[in-house]
Amino acid sequence: MTSTMELNVELPDGVITPSRARNAMRSALGDCTESFKCDAELAISEVVTNAAIHAGGVTKISAWARLDSPRLRVEVQDSSVSMPSVPSPTIDGVGGRGMSIVAAICSDCGSFPVRGGKVVWFELA
Repeated sequence: MTSTMELNVELPDGVITPSRARNAMRSALGDCTESFKCDAELAISEVVTNAAIHAGGVTKISAWARLDSPRLRVEVQDSSVSMPSVPSPTIDGVGGRGMSIVAAICSDCGSFPVRGGKVVWFELA
């Protein structure tokens, strides 16, 4: 597995945002295991999707990641002050599972407010 890696990317707000985030993550993780890459891609996709869809007209999304083997820390910042929540999704509901998925596959996750928005972060070990 790669011992260190850093990723810093500005993402456009829109339907292609999660795809660009996944591609950037996969590319940056290089020779990490396939399982680790898949978990990182899924987690960043869920967090970025929340920023792009649920934050109400966000215009700026950026992602930062650092791998200090064996721990990957990812932070996604957007310009919405609306903090993420973990709702109880219904059986037939279409959404509401993103942060639950992130919490299930990551060793830790959370969020904090910053000037002009918020950061949602997760760690994989």
